[in-house]
Amino acid sequence: MAAQDYLDLLERRVLRRSVTLSALGVEEVAWTETDARLVVAALQDSHWAILGGDVLRIGANAPEYTYDSWHSGPRNGETPREFVERTHTETLQYIDAYPNRESHLYTLVCSRVV
Repeated sequence: MAAQDYLDLLERRVLRRSVTLSALGVEEVAWTETDARLVVAALQDSHWAILGGDVLRIGANAPEYTYDSWHSGPRNGETPREFVERTHTETLQYIDAYPNRESHLYTLVCSRVV
């Protein structure tokens, strides 16, 4: 199963608002703060963990990488469900703590955990 399959869980209205990063030579999408929160909410009852992501500044012509990122890995003794839930919480905490978060985009690196 490809990592992009998590996109299949999203409502069309959210998916349409994703920002493609193809102009940067990357086959990936990014999300505004608001839409990133919607993506995390859509993944809540799934087996999709958010392993981390990158932050991009909304530029005049194209998004620009800030080289800020976060990551989450499994912990010893953690169940798959606990891992998935923790990654969602850590993603939201990172976005909440990011300065000027409204003027940035966030990529989400997701992996299906069973």
